[in-house]
Amino acid sequence: MSTLSYVIPSGSFERKEVQLGQLTRTVVITGSYEKVPKNYSVKGFLVGDEVDGKATPVGLLGFLSAIKKGLERSTDIIFFIF
Repeated sequence: MSTLSYVIPSGSFERKEVQLGQLTRTVVITGSYEKVPKNYSVKGFLVGDEVDGKATPVGLLGFLSAIKKGLERSTDIIFFIF
């Protein structure tokens, strides 16, 4: 699945905060989608390489550590259920 981050185009929407009574919500501005160029590099493929203004596909290290990070961040609910 992480290989799709190299194929699928990256983009972003502009957002604004809207006050609804006492709640503040962040909403997407319609028609504000813009494509973001990707940063392809050997370093980015191995360990991830963030560059300002460019999208970074998932690196090999990020792919391998995703399950461990996901389990660490959700330990409360995992142990609550089991």
